[in-house]
Amino acid sequence: NRELGLMDMIKELDKIGHEIAYISGFKLEENFNRSEFPNAIWHDYHDARAGIAPAQVDDSAFPPPGEDLINKLVDIESTILVLMNKRFEWMGENQKKHLYYRYIQYWDGVIKKYQPDAIIMPSAPHTIYDLVVYGLAKLYGIKTIIFELTAIYDRSIIMNDYVRGFERLQKKLVENKGKNFSVSDLDADIRKYYENQINPHESSTPYIIKSLGDIYSPQNITKAKSTALWRSLRDRVFWERLGKRIARIGQGSPQKEYESLQAEPDFSRKYIYMPLHYQPECSTCPLGGVFVDQLLAVKILSYCLPADWMIYVKEQPFQWKPRGPVYFKYRFEGYYKILASLPNVRLVPISTDTFKLIENATAVASVSGTAPWEGLFRDKPGIFFGYPWYRDCHGLFKVTDVASGREAIEKIKNGFKPDRQELINYLANLQTVSPNLFRFPHLKVLSSISVEQNIKNHVEAIVRELENI
Repeated sequence: NRELGLMDMIKELDKIGHEIAYISGFKLEENFNRSEFPNAIWHDYHDARAGIAPAQVDDSAFPPPGEDLINKLVDIESTILVLMNKRFEWMGENQKKHLYYRYIQYWDGVIKKYQPDAIIMPSAPHTIYDLVVYGLAKLYGIKTIIFELTAIYDRSIIMNDYVRGFERLQKKLVENKGKNFSVSDLDADIRKYYENQINPHESSTPYIIKSLGDIYSPQNITKAKSTALWRSLRDRVFWERLGKRIARIGQGSPQKEYESLQAEPDFSRKYIYMPLHYQPECSTCPLGGVFVDQLLAVKILSYCLPADWMIYVKEQPFQWKPRGPVYFKYRFEGYYKILASLPNVRLVPISTDTFKLIENATAVASVSGTAPWEGLFRDKPGIFFGYPWYRDCHGLFKVTDVASGREAIEKIKNGFKPDRQELINYLANLQTVSPNLFRFPHLKVLSSISVEQNIKNHVEAIVRELENI
């Protein structure tokens, strides 16, 4: 937006000869001046999500997708239908699929009409329609430039494919293999992050988690619910949504279900700590892959555990706040009962200190979350599912099934520990390919750079990627 310099970033790209053909986003009227890009298509986020074309695009000639195109995009279809639970939970499955086909029809027509050389995304695609754009871009060989946040303040990495990961970082790690760096080689911000993480007297809670207290304050929740009410009236689905919500109220409460099953952790036992993710969010869909179903990830670990080990599962403290005391698709009735029914799984109170759970664990696991990354700074091996940003760091095991789960746990059982030197080496390589950037207000608070430098860093990162087309 304006205060972060993103409008000026787009202007700079335009100035140096990169035509801006299409802009889709949130609150475009507030954040951008259309007169400065008279030839660009402007598409409001809410309209795009609803499958509504902007006034500038006549999509009447765009053909509906056929079986061949739909089948070529089958890899993203299930992910799209899961993403729809975030905004279209009230829709039936057939209606969701029809809207998905509408996305394909529209964005396939747009790509063929305007023929972009590259598509820039501020994060991994997760606003539903942008995943269709991403899937079509991959199908047609169009470069995607995706900015992905790390947990290190305002550091970002640029990738082209969220499954393949960060290829520039991977190349750096190969180039510098065998070279050992010291903490003094780290840039000031990364050195500060490292020292904070290894200091037991410093709070290591990520800033975004701290800011969730403000995001989910009673005032903001009321505002969000008022907006949702207005939209349901505008879209003429108020009574349908109200009926479904009333029906769910009688089903009980996910919080009460969890609390009825929780038990205090026994820190004297061998255990894997696995915190659940807030859902719906990008970290599990699409970055969790099939493990958007976190129950599946826990079941795989449970199946692989030695007889005397446990898994301590803790719910994300903010999971229940936005939705209130009702079940919904990501925390359905019986969700926690499934977890608690596994003989070696224990639900621990959400008030249990996360870092105490990490420090006493034998290993730390997550579906693409930061807990395994934080565990590395405490000399704990990590297990991850999906596609987290830190996946290339030493000390971590990627688990996709029972076979890889057993292999990882066997190594951990036999005494595997992360190498602190390898962690420092990873950070030293990471800093060379992770510019300081902010695209959200909470990152600006953490950043040491000015808005002007933020613009410059964004432009340089994008131009470098465009030069490789």
